[in-house]
Amino acid sequence: MTDAVSAALPEMVRKQLALVMNPDWNTAQAMTIGPKFALADPKSIIAMDFHAALSKLAVMGPLRPDSTFVSGAIKALSFYMASPDSMSLDLTFLDKAAPGPESEIAAAMRISLQ
Repeated sequence: MTDAVSAALPEMVRKQLALVMNPDWNTAQAMTIGPKFALADPKSIIAMDFHAALSKLAVMGPLRPDSTFVSGAIKALSFYMASPDSMSLDLTFLDKAAPGPESEIAAAMRISLQ
């Protein structure tokens, strides 16, 4: 943002922008889980998205790749992606989620994939 653009903004807006334009703020990465897909979207696409996110979180943190939930989720999602019919998605791994991020991801999966 140029000085000229900044000067043209109301002071309150400049203060808010200064916060988010700070390199510590605008270079931080965050992964979120939310209503990303329409109800009519194929579950196979949703499963691929969860698979990619879980795989990344297992490598980079905060999830552990050897946890029962993560390994069960990746296995079930991989199987489902290979054969995406409604009967092949086994969600029993959801009950093995540990408190914290695993439970939050499990809740999102339960809503998105059932």
